[in-house]
Amino acid sequence: MLNSKGVLVRKRRELRLAELNLSYLLGTYPENIQRQSLSEVNEYQTLRDEITMKTDEVLLQRRSVDNANTMVKVGYADYLDMLNSQSNSLASEIDYIELKIQQLQSIVTLHRALGGGWQ
Repeated sequence: MLNSKGVLVRKRRELRLAELNLSYLLGTYPENIQRQSLSEVNEYQTLRDEITMKTDEVLLQRRSVDNANTMVKVGYADYLDMLNSQSNSLASEIDYIELKIQQLQSIVTLHRALGGGWQ
């Protein structure tokens, strides 16, 4: 009988500790969401700005390829110059795609931070 009272007392303490822990977690939950959400929004905005700059770079690289092709046709440049221009353009476009992927991933992370998700 004494043993069962000791177990009951221990279980009540565990229940009280769990309730306190839950109360603490619920109290800090909005702060954590706000902090994480703000971080994700900042990352998204940074990526958006980088994508804007990278878009301009891609357009300039494409124009450079067109110019190199014209110069090869006219005879002012050789084939290697044209290939270098195309290589730089391709690298720029790959960087753009990688930034776009990071931006989309940041949107998903922000959505999850705000409590969204899927199964």
